[in-house]
Amino acid sequence: MNVLIQPDGQSRACSSSAVAQKRASKRTVYHGINGNMKKVLGAIWTLVLLGAGQVAGVASGWTWTSASAQNQQPVADQLMFHGGPLQAYYTYLVNLDRSRMESLPAAVAEFERLFFQAAPATCDSAFLMLEDFAMTVLDQASFNDYLLKNAESARSAREKQAAEKYIALLHKNYFMVRQTPETVAIRPDFDGIREKLGRYMSDGTRTFFVLVAMEEEEPCAQGDSLAISWQMLAKRLVGWEHFLEQYAGTLYAPEAQQRRDAYLEMLIFGLTDSPICGADGRIKAEVEAVYRMLLKNPVGHTGKVLADYWKVLSENGFRCAEPAVLFFTY
Repeated sequence: MNVLIQPDGQSRACSSSAVAQKRASKRTVYHGINGNMKKVLGAIWTLVLLGAGQVAGVASGWTWTSASAQNQQPVADQLMFHGGPLQAYYTYLVNLDRSRMESLPAAVAEFERLFFQAAPATCDSAFLMLEDFAMTVLDQASFNDYLLKNAESARSAREKQAAEKYIALLHKNYFMVRQTPETVAIRPDFDGIREKLGRYMSDGTRTFFVLVAMEEEEPCAQGDSLAISWQMLAKRLVGWEHFLEQYAGTLYAPEAQQRRDAYLEMLIFGLTDSPICGADGRIKAEVEAVYRMLLKNPVGHTGKVLADYWKVLSENGFRCAEPAVLFFTY
């Protein structure tokens, strides 16, 4: 049996490889922080924090007080007092020990301490930091692989009980264990963290998490095959379009757009084992029905792209093998 340390981004259903890579690259923000890297990240986050502060209504004119001038106060308290809770949280996370899984619940508790009265947009930005931090803890902490491997085929009742206690400890520290006959996968329990902190965040961020959770309950694809109906695929696509209309410019809008684009690509080009065309070389009846439904009630980017694609299809007798259909671009 293999034990996998599973990034959250790669577990999300139906994200394109580009989405997964983008999320994976975002997770490297806190990797190997030391010396010069802290300075670089400090400069990067200053830009992020200033932008978030303006959106959230946090004072855009930051007042900095040196440690020597206020050496009786913790660094976090100094920055909090002068209007910089995001900078305070960044400093706190940088100094936490990412090799210990207990650091994740500590980071969650500090989030509540710093942001219990903050504007929702500020909390959104802080949660993004917390997500990144959770992934670096996942990467750097030591997990008892041997104990988890033997949880299913425990050589003794004592060993099995020890494995169960260890899994409970992981849950307590906001890590979850997913077991299959072949593997044991560990990842941060972002659902648990969101349940704990969701009340602090904006409507847009909470809505994003709800949509993602619904999709994860029923993944849209298994391998190269569609695992849901074409109608359900269209429903999810429209859901992300409505999200982008209502929450354009919010923190998770770029990822929502990537999810929308992945669904749209799937709807137009199909999957390897779930093509949009039938044996006769024409668009399948169920796919055509979905297209007609979306064209009757067009929404956002999807409506525009599908109108162009429908025009190409109709001009080529709805035959998939025609070059104009095969090489359709948008």
